[in-house]
Amino acid sequence: MARQRVGFVILAAACVVLSGCQPSLATVEGQVRYQGQPLPGGSIIFYCADGQIVRGLIAPDGRYQVVNVPYGTARVAIQAHRAQPEGLRLPQKLPPVKNGPISPAGLPPNDPRVVPLPARYAYPEESGLSLLVDRSVITQDFELKP
Repeated sequence: MARQRVGFVILAAACVVLSGCQPSLATVEGQVRYQGQPLPGGSIIFYCADGQIVRGLIAPDGRYQVVNVPYGTARVAIQAHRAQPEGLRLPQKLPPVKNGPISPAGLPPNDPRVVPLPARYAYPEESGLSLLVDRSVITQDFELKP
């Protein structure tokens, strides 16, 4: 009987210790603006300190919300592309690409609805954008310059 109690106490202690080992995750939200205007579509990508890459879409009003971003410092990249209509789902099996890459929204690269950002913003090493994720909900706006 005493042996069972010791086993139960060890098991309970292990559960308490392991429950504290789950990584902390945050929700990051805000707005992306370029030259003072909301970016009307694109992606925001967080390159987290633990090696994870977390991405979210930018809405036509420039707003974004990304969930499950690990705590720590994240480098940020932003890519412009046409906003996806609400409820759009891409097919799981895409046809093979011919004659080069296709832009994220399937439009030609010179589509006037896509705001051309400086190329540096697409690369986390060059964008100059970063974020300290240290609480469960963070509001962070990004103002991009030419």
